[in-house]
Formats: sequence, structure tokens, C-alpha cells
Amino acid sequence: MDNEHVAKKGKKLISSFFSKVNRQTGEGSSE
Repeated sequence: MDNEHVAKKGKKLISSFFSKVNRQTGEGSSE
């Protein structure tokens, strides 16, 4: 496997994970 491909996959996973977390914390803090 080539590193660029792995890095892209990792970034996508990380960004989707953080968007999930941000949604949860955003909802929690607004209540």
C-alpha cells in the first residue's frame, strides 16, 4: 500500500470522527 493512499483514508476517518464528536458536544452544550 502506498503512503499517500493511507494518509487520505486516515484523514477522511479522522474528519468524520471529529464531525461526529463536534455534533454531539454541540448538542450537549446548547441544552
